[in-house]
Amino acid sequence: MMLINPYSFGIGIRVLALYHFNSNFDDSSGNNYNLSGDAVISSAQSKFGGSSALFYVSDSVSSSVDAIPPFAESDFTVEFWMYYLREDNIFGAAAENLVGFLPSSLPSERLMIRLDSSIGGTLQVEMVGGSTTSGFITTSITKTNLRDRWAHIAFVRQGTSFKLYVDGTLAGSVTYSASFAIHSTLTIGKLPGGGNYYRGHIDELRISDIAVYTANFTPPTSPF
Repeated sequence: MMLINPYSFGIGIRVLALYHFNSNFDDSSGNNYNLSGDAVISSAQSKFGGSSALFYVSDSVSSSVDAIPPFAESDFTVEFWMYYLREDNIFGAAAENLVGFLPSSLPSERLMIRLDSSIGGTLQVEMVGGSTTSGFITTSITKTNLRDRWAHIAFVRQGTSFKLYVDGTLAGSVTYSASFAIHSTLTIGKLPGGGNYYRGHIDELRISDIAVYTANFTPPTSPF
Protein backbone atom coordinates (compact mmCIF):
# COMPACT_ATOMS: atom_id res chain seq x y z
CA MET A 1 0.00 0.00 0.00
CA MET A 2 1.40 3.37 -1.00
CA LEU A 3 2.08 5.86 1.73
CA ILE A 4 1.84 9.56 0.92
CA ASN A 5 3.36 12.27 3.03
CA PRO A 6 2.36 15.66 1.58
CA TYR A 7 4.84 17.46 3.81
CA SER A 8 7.73 15.95 1.88
CA PHE A 9 6.44 17.16 -1.50
CA GLY A 10 5.83 20.80 -0.70
CA ILE A 11 2.18 20.66 -1.67
CA GLY A 12 0.61 24.12 -1.51
CA ILE A 13 -1.93 24.18 1.31
CA ARG A 14 -4.12 27.22 1.92
CA VAL A 15 -4.82 27.21 5.63
CA LEU A 16 -8.17 28.58 6.79
CA ALA A 17 -7.44 28.24 10.51
CA LEU A 18 -4.52 26.95 12.56
CA TYR A 19 -4.22 26.43 16.31
CA HIS A 20 -0.93 25.43 17.97
CA PHE A 21 -2.28 25.67 21.55
CA ASN A 22 1.20 26.54 22.79
CA SER A 23 0.20 29.46 25.01
CA ASN A 24 -3.27 30.57 23.87
CA PHE A 25 -6.28 29.78 21.67
CA ASP A 26 -5.42 32.22 18.89
CA ASP A 27 -5.62 31.37 15.20
CA SER A 28 -2.13 31.41 13.67
CA SER A 29 -3.34 31.38 10.06
CA GLY A 30 -3.75 35.15 9.92
CA ASN A 31 -7.53 34.88 9.53
CA ASN A 32 -8.12 35.70 13.21
CA TYR A 33 -10.60 32.92 13.95
CA ASN A 34 -9.58 33.00 17.61
CA LEU A 35 -11.23 30.68 20.12
CA SER A 36 -12.52 31.41 23.60
CA GLY A 37 -14.07 29.38 26.40
CA ASP A 38 -13.18 27.62 29.63
CA ALA A 39 -10.68 25.04 28.37
CA VAL A 40 -7.08 25.72 29.41
CA ILE A 41 -3.61 25.48 27.95
CA SER A 42 -1.79 22.65 29.74
CA SER A 43 1.79 21.41 29.77
CA ALA A 44 0.72 18.02 31.14
CA GLN A 45 0.63 16.59 27.61
CA SER A 46 1.95 17.92 24.32
CA LYS A 47 2.44 16.54 20.85
CA PHE A 48 4.44 19.59 19.75
CA GLY A 49 5.45 22.85 21.36
CA GLY A 50 5.34 21.84 25.03
CA SER A 51 1.61 22.30 25.65
CA SER A 52 -1.87 21.56 24.34
CA ALA A 53 -5.52 22.43 24.90
CA LEU A 54 -7.01 20.52 27.85
CA PHE A 55 -10.73 19.76 28.03
CA TYR A 56 -11.67 18.46 31.47
CA VAL A 57 -15.19 17.46 32.60
CA SER A 58 -17.20 20.29 30.97
CA ASP A 59 -14.69 22.54 29.21
CA SER A 60 -14.83 23.81 25.65
CA VAL A 61 -13.75 26.56 23.28
CA SER A 62 -15.53 28.11 20.30
CA SER A 63 -15.01 30.71 17.63
CA SER A 64 -17.33 33.68 17.53
CA VAL A 65 -20.72 32.75 16.11
CA ASP A 66 -20.68 32.02 12.38
CA ALA A 67 -17.01 32.93 12.06
CA ILE A 68 -15.66 30.07 9.97
CA PRO A 69 -16.22 30.40 6.17
CA PRO A 70 -18.67 27.99 4.56
CA PHE A 71 -17.19 24.85 3.06
CA ALA A 72 -19.89 24.76 0.34
CA GLU A 73 -18.90 22.20 -2.30
CA SER A 74 -15.17 22.72 -1.83
CA ASP A 75 -12.58 20.16 -0.81
CA PHE A 76 -11.20 20.52 2.70
CA THR A 77 -9.17 18.83 5.42
CA VAL A 78 -9.69 19.08 9.17
CA GLU A 79 -6.87 17.50 11.16
CA PHE A 80 -5.65 17.49 14.73
CA TRP A 81 -3.93 15.42 17.38
CA MET A 82 -5.98 14.06 20.31
CA TYR A 83 -5.02 12.49 23.64
CA TYR A 84 -8.10 10.90 25.20
CA LEU A 85 -8.31 10.77 29.01
CA ARG A 86 -11.77 9.64 30.04
CA GLU A 87 -11.88 6.25 31.77
CA ASP A 88 -14.90 4.05 31.11
CA ASN A 89 -16.32 4.61 34.58
CA ILE A 90 -15.75 8.38 34.87
CA PHE A 91 -18.43 10.88 33.86
CA GLY A 92 -19.80 8.68 31.10
CA ALA A 93 -21.25 10.57 28.14
CA ALA A 94 -23.54 9.33 25.36
CA ALA A 95 -21.37 11.17 22.86
CA GLU A 96 -18.25 13.26 23.14
CA ASN A 97 -17.83 16.02 20.58
CA LEU A 98 -14.22 16.51 19.51
CA VAL A 99 -14.45 19.10 16.73
CA GLY A 100 -17.64 20.45 15.22
CA PHE A 101 -18.68 23.04 12.66
CA LEU A 102 -22.20 24.09 13.49
CA PRO A 103 -24.42 27.08 12.78
CA SER A 104 -25.95 29.08 15.60
CA SER A 105 -29.06 26.89 15.55
CA LEU A 106 -29.60 23.17 14.93
CA PRO A 107 -30.59 21.10 12.99
CA SER A 108 -29.11 23.10 10.11
CA GLU A 109 -26.07 22.05 8.09
CA ARG A 110 -23.23 20.80 10.23
CA LEU A 111 -20.14 18.61 10.54
CA MET A 112 -19.25 16.84 13.78
CA ILE A 113 -16.32 14.58 14.67
CA ARG A 114 -17.16 12.70 17.86
CA LEU A 115 -16.95 9.58 19.99
CA ASP A 116 -20.37 7.93 20.15
CA SER A 117 -21.14 5.50 22.99
CA SER A 118 -24.34 4.35 21.30
CA ILE A 119 -22.20 2.58 18.69
CA GLY A 120 -19.66 1.07 21.03
CA GLY A 121 -17.78 4.26 21.84
CA THR A 122 -16.37 4.47 18.35
CA LEU A 123 -15.05 7.44 16.42
CA GLN A 124 -17.69 8.85 14.07
CA VAL A 125 -18.33 11.78 11.75
CA GLU A 126 -21.84 13.15 11.23
CA MET A 127 -22.56 15.33 8.21
CA VAL A 128 -25.84 17.15 7.60
CA GLY A 129 -25.98 18.90 4.26
CA GLY A 130 -28.27 21.53 2.82
CA SER A 131 -31.03 18.99 2.29
CA THR A 132 -30.79 18.11 6.01
CA THR A 133 -30.17 14.47 5.10
CA SER A 134 -27.39 12.93 7.14
CA GLY A 135 -24.26 11.08 6.15
CA PHE A 136 -22.12 9.18 8.63
CA ILE A 137 -18.65 7.72 8.77
CA THR A 138 -18.52 5.17 11.58
CA THR A 139 -15.22 3.46 12.28
CA SER A 140 -14.01 0.54 14.35
CA ILE A 141 -11.70 2.89 16.29
CA THR A 142 -12.88 2.80 19.91
CA LYS A 143 -12.15 4.94 22.95
CA THR A 144 -9.79 2.22 24.15
CA ASN A 145 -7.77 2.56 20.93
CA LEU A 146 -7.37 6.30 21.56
CA ARG A 147 -6.90 6.47 25.33
CA ASP A 148 -3.68 7.78 26.91
CA ARG A 149 -1.79 8.32 23.67
CA TRP A 150 -1.50 10.88 20.90
CA ALA A 151 -3.54 9.97 17.82
CA HIS A 152 -3.64 11.95 14.58
CA ILE A 153 -7.16 12.47 13.19
CA ALA A 154 -7.78 13.74 9.64
CA PHE A 155 -11.19 14.27 8.06
CA VAL A 156 -11.00 14.91 4.32
CA ARG A 157 -13.45 15.88 1.63
CA GLN A 158 -12.55 15.37 -2.04
CA GLY A 159 -15.59 16.00 -4.21
CA THR A 160 -18.31 13.70 -2.92
CA SER A 161 -15.80 11.42 -1.18
CA PHE A 162 -15.45 11.88 2.58
CA LYS A 163 -12.69 10.00 4.41
CA LEU A 164 -11.58 9.72 8.02
CA TYR A 165 -7.98 8.77 8.76
CA VAL A 166 -6.56 7.75 12.13
CA ASP A 167 -2.78 7.81 12.47
CA GLY A 168 -2.52 8.07 8.69
CA THR A 169 -4.59 4.96 7.96
CA LEU A 170 -8.05 5.10 6.40
CA ALA A 171 -10.57 4.27 9.12
CA GLY A 172 -13.81 4.87 7.22
CA SER A 173 -15.28 6.60 4.19
CA VAL A 174 -18.57 7.46 2.54
CA THR A 175 -19.82 8.99 -0.68
CA TYR A 176 -22.10 11.86 0.22
CA SER A 177 -23.38 14.64 -2.00
CA ALA A 178 -23.88 17.67 0.21
CA SER A 179 -23.48 21.41 0.36
CA PHE A 180 -22.35 23.03 3.60
CA ALA A 181 -23.13 26.51 2.35
CA ILE A 182 -23.52 28.41 5.60
CA HIS A 183 -21.07 29.98 7.98
CA SER A 184 -20.40 27.95 11.09
CA THR A 185 -19.10 28.19 14.61
CA LEU A 186 -16.04 26.04 15.25
CA THR A 187 -16.64 24.35 18.60
CA ILE A 188 -14.17 22.01 20.30
CA GLY A 189 -15.06 19.82 23.26
CA LYS A 190 -18.88 19.98 23.31
CA LEU A 191 -22.07 20.77 21.42
CA PRO A 192 -22.62 24.53 21.00
CA GLY A 193 -25.56 24.46 23.41
CA GLY A 194 -23.68 22.35 25.97
CA GLY A 195 -23.38 18.65 26.62
CA ASN A 196 -21.45 15.90 24.82
CA TYR A 197 -18.28 17.00 26.59
CA TYR A 198 -14.90 15.59 25.56
CA ARG A 199 -12.27 14.80 28.17
CA GLY A 200 -8.71 15.00 26.94
CA HIS A 201 -6.15 17.07 25.05
CA ILE A 202 -6.17 18.52 21.53
CA ASP A 203 -3.04 19.78 19.79
CA GLU A 204 -2.13 21.23 16.36
CA LEU A 205 -5.58 21.72 14.81
CA ARG A 206 -5.47 22.77 11.16
CA ILE A 207 -8.30 23.48 8.71
CA SER A 208 -7.28 23.58 5.03
CA ASP A 209 -9.22 24.23 1.85
CA ILE A 210 -7.86 21.25 -0.12
CA ALA A 211 -7.90 17.48 0.26
CA VAL A 212 -4.46 17.22 1.86
CA TYR A 213 -4.59 13.41 2.06
CA THR A 214 -5.98 11.17 -0.68
CA ALA A 215 -4.44 7.86 0.46
CA ASN A 216 -2.76 6.46 3.55
CA PHE A 217 0.03 8.73 4.75
CA THR A 218 2.66 9.28 7.41
CA PRO A 219 1.33 11.75 10.02
CA PRO A 220 3.30 14.98 10.43
CA THR A 221 6.41 14.75 12.57
CA SER A 222 6.63 18.48 13.32
CA PRO A 223 4.15 21.27 14.03
CA PHE A 224 2.34 22.89 11.09
